[in-house]
Amino acid sequence: LYCVGTACAAVFVWNLCWHFLALVWTYNLNPRNIRRASCAWPSMFVLHLAASITFVVESEEVFEALNVQSYYPTAPLGASFYLAMMSAAGQLVLIVLACTLQGQWPMPDDSDLESEAEEEEDTDIAEGTAFAGPQYGGGADFGYPAAAAPMMAPQL
Repeated sequence: LYCVGTACAAVFVWNLCWHFLALVWTYNLNPRNIRRASCAWPSMFVLHLAASITFVVESEEVFEALNVQSYYPTAPLGASFYLAMMSAAGQLVLIVLACTLQGQWPMPDDSDLESEAEEEEDTDIAEGTAFAGPQYGGGADFGYPAAAAPMMAPQL
């Protein structure tokens, strides 16, 4: 049971690291990162569920093996197991939300990016603002779609 428990704990720690990465990827709101996160959430759910079920099955087998020598009642599932199952349910919600977010932020084609860059360059040269320097203020300059641009504080 010690080796199985340690292996399950290692899987949970591994999952926690990937969980942090997926949260960072989702927070960046970049189409490529959102795709990575939406691929990571289901795999983390499967690992989480497999580790939880493996621990329960192995602990029941150990108690059954102890019953050969003497009577040891099988321990009931503790609050930590129920909390782990609640977190698995939360991960199911995350999977649905990540897939929805991936559908809302489709991956741009390389040809679209090149044509947009060429159009912007041609427009800047025609307007005479090609070397005006960086412009700040949010919006498309920072990779956000126009509707999702962060609010900027008014300058006094």
